[in-house]
Amino acid sequence: MLNKTLTIDEAAEALQGLMQKDFNREWLARLSRVSRLDIVRAEDELIFLDFFAIYFSLKFTRSPGWRDKGVLVFEKFFSSFLSWYGNFLESKRAGTRDDAFKILDARLNAYGASIEEPSSAEPEEMLRSIGLKFAMYALAEECEKAFLVKLLVDCENIITTVGAEVFNHRVQMLHTWFDSHKIA
Repeated sequence: MLNKTLTIDEAAEALQGLMQKDFNREWLARLSRVSRLDIVRAEDELIFLDFFAIYFSLKFTRSPGWRDKGVLVFEKFFSSFLSWYGNFLESKRAGTRDDAFKILDARLNAYGASIEEPSSAEPEEMLRSIGLKFAMYALAEECEKAFLVKLLVDCENIITTVGAEVFNHRVQMLHTWFDSHKIA
């Protein structure tokens, strides 16, 4: 499908489709080796991290056309993903669409803050920062001290590494994907 031209709606739909099918189960297998990690919560957080990676890729793409229309694609993608996630929460009686919006907005802000840190000018440091933010959410700790104590159980640094890999994988994959698809 080289040089396929997509409308904004088709592009947003394609991005959501990529999230659903392009997932490496090895990441979950590695995360399951970390004692006291709630693997269901970690898998949910991988979805949010992937969501952020799509946002990041659209915002900072070098691909012609996508730079100009990336905001519009993300708005459609966000709306579609919000509907899906809101319906999921409501079906589990775990929240509402408003709750889904708050969660997604919080993740965009939290992961976004990670890439704004001065050290994130270096790609490896940015990936480490994203990985640490993923670990914080995966371990369900917002208190920094409690988070650091929990992070000690991950003596092989699996959680942070997997978070960085997932983010990097999606960004690299989308870089190539954007180059092979045009946006109308």
